[in-house]
Amino acid sequence: MCIETQKKDQFLIVTFLEKRLSAALLRMKALIQAGHQYILLDLSHVDFIDSSGLGAIVSSFKLLGNKGNFVLCGVHGAVMSLLNLTRMDRVFPIYASLEEAIRDAH
Repeated sequence: MCIETQKKDQFLIVTFLEKRLSAALLRMKALIQAGHQYILLDLSHVDFIDSSGLGAIVSSFKLLGNKGNFVLCGVHGAVMSLLNLTRMDRVFPIYASLEEAIRDAH
């Protein structure tokens, strides 16, 4: 799984650079355990999320709990359809772009 991370203000921006998102829980768990409390997942490169990928996102959200904020951005196409179908669009704040998510956080 190819992931790029960067800090921007209080957010740790995690960008998935692959078109398919499968289980990434170990990497996300390590980032949360490292003390990052505001995580922004940039899914703009992702065209497909399988059940293990969705499970990894939900597990990461639960692991973070009330200690921080977990935001999705760049969601489109089949990925947005999956989030709508599973009603995860009601669980996670979702923004059209990285810039919009960062701007709204201030």
